Order: sequence, then structure tokens, then C-alpha cells
Amino acid sequence: KLKGIMEFEYSERLKSHIDFSSLVYGQAATIVFDNENYSAKSGEYLEAYIILQNGKNLNQLLIENGFAFIDMENRDFSKYDEFLVSAKYAYDNNLGYWKERPNT
Repeated sequence: KLKGIMEFEYSERLKSHIDFSSLVYGQAATIVFDNENYSAKSGEYLEAYIILQNGKNLNQLLIENGFAFIDMENRDFSKYDEFLVSAKYAYDNNLGYWKERPNT
């Protein structure tokens, strides 16, 4: 499971805004755990950040481009504040899920 990500969906609506594959295509990636001492119990998912070869955090890119939402039920992770900034950027710029949002 991607750490800090509540929902991720690749749909035609999102594809029309930005091609997700352009964020990751051809890049090696490293899996990084928030807590190195964490061990999953049987049946639990391990949560991790995916760090791309260019140094960018894939989890954060997904939020920043509106492809995913922050996991607001589990706010206890090291990148939470950074992810909030990325979510605001996506919202302010009508990206991904925020595209065509109702006027408020």
C-alpha cells in the first residue's frame, strides 16, 4: 500500500488531464518504509513510499497531480504536512479528481 494514500484510481477522466505513466515511465524506484522497525502482522499491508530515480516521491506526485487523496484517517506519517501542500496545489489548480469540481 502506498503510504499516505487513501485512494488511487487511473480512470479516463484522470487520463484526459495528465498521463500518469509520464510520471514514472522508465524510472527505477526504491521502496522506503516510514518506520524501519515496522513489521506487518499476518494479513496486513505494509505501507511504503515509492521514491523514483529522479528523487521524487511517487506517493506525493499522485496527490499533487490529483490522482489520489491523502489518507485522512491515518495522519501519523512523516510526509503528512508535505502531502497537504501537494493536495492544496492539486485543488487550487483543478487537477485530476479536482477537475470539473462543483463551484463553491
